[in-house]
Parts: sequence; structure tokens; C-alpha cells
Amino acid sequence: MTADKEFSGYDPTHKPVVHCGGCVITRGQMMARQRAADMAGCPMTNYGVAISLVQGILPRVLDLFPKPFQCSRLHTLAKTG
Repeated sequence: MTADKEFSGYDPTHKPVVHCGGCVITRGQMMARQRAADMAGCPMTNYGVAISLVQGILPRVLDLFPKPFQCSRLHTLAKTG
């Protein structure tokens, strides 16, 4: 867990990355973090999606977007919990 503006000390062995909405960092900083996680093979999501998954409501939330949901890894995660 980290709580600063830098993504330093990122350990790619920790999966997945659950990130805040990024309201105090720039778009470029967020994109750099997404690239770092992607290059390490770590899935990255935000708190809202993670909480929805844990609470078991993610499939209902994503019913509004059936095609992208079925094409994503979230489809498998939501079914298995």
C-alpha cells in the first residue's frame, strides 16, 4: 500500500493494483502508473470496481454495458467472486 504522489517502490509481485480515482495527480502520472502495472502484468482497477466486486454487485452494475463486460476479465471475476 502506498499513499503518496509517486509510484516509487512499486513491487510487481503484488497483484492486483487497486488505485484511487487519482484526483490529485495528473493524467500523465495516472497513465504512467497504468503502464507500469501493465508492463508488470498486474491488473489495475479503482476502489469503486473493487468494492462492487467484493460486495457481489459488479455483474448488476455492468449489465448496462453487456458487450464490453463479456469481453473483459471482469466477466470471469464477477462470476467466481
